[in-house]
Amino acid sequence: MPAAGLRAWYRIFALLNILAFLLVLLVHATAEILPLSGVTEYQARMRDDNLFLPAEPNRLFWLVQYLFLVVFVLYQSATFFMPPAATPSGGRAGERAGGPLKSVQFHQATSLFLPLAAILAVLSRLALHGDRPDRHFAATLGMLALLAWLDLRLEAYTPAIRAERWLIHVPFRLLFGWTLYNAFVAWSLLRTREGWNLLGVDPEIAAILLLLGLVLLTVARLVMRQDIAFAVAVEWGVAALAMRRVVEGTGNAPFLAAAAVLSMALLASGILVTTYRLLQVGGERALRGIRLS
Repeated sequence: MPAAGLRAWYRIFALLNILAFLLVLLVHATAEILPLSGVTEYQARMRDDNLFLPAEPNRLFWLVQYLFLVVFVLYQSATFFMPPAATPSGGRAGERAGGPLKSVQFHQATSLFLPLAAILAVLSRLALHGDRPDRHFAATLGMLALLAWLDLRLEAYTPAIRAERWLIHVPFRLLFGWTLYNAFVAWSLLRTREGWNLLGVDPEIAAILLLLGLVLLTVARLVMRQDIAFAVAVEWGVAALAMRRVVEGTGNAPFLAAAAVLSMALLASGILVTTYRLLQVGGERALRGIRLS
């Protein structure tokens, strides 16, 4: 494709990014300020006695997540002013020669992701406020699948500049971890509403098993992928769950409260150990580079 055509595609995807981000921000703000259907997100989730529901104050996490997404959108929108990569195929030569915007195919794929994710996020929120936990869970699961697909692309893509880890990898992996946690919460909402109890166990035990599954997935990702951003997002959700069970005094599930606190401590330890190992590896590589020079 000619360079002019590539630049036109960049501009289209950058514009879609901006519109998608503004749409999500508008719907999120409207849902909390108006609010939609007369209830906030937390009140909508509180319609049923859901033991897996976290405490209400998640606004700080959303603020952090939106700040990272703003950084990503601005980074992609720089294509309005910067030339496309030197190699139209988006190969390694183009990545080395093309400035901050390296791989044509990669950036087009990540740009297309945000509008699709925005649509699913809006559908998920509308379904939650509309008291449709089945549609809420389906939309959240769709967004999780979309993020898993993007994660495979991120794993195969080596950032051409170090800053890209903060500009692309961290925003999406924070969102990936938070979406996984929300998928577990959405499933718990649906299970509670429909009265499903496949194992025939007490609701508190079912919630503990759900928490165990979430923690095992997160620990596995820390071990295999050293994905700290993903783990931090899940840790935030687990901490919010522990806060609700302990601080707010909902003592009708003492074992779940203990499990949430232990899970929070386990994930925090895993994050600290992984961070230390990554810093240690980085220091060894820097020292090796000094010796070679």
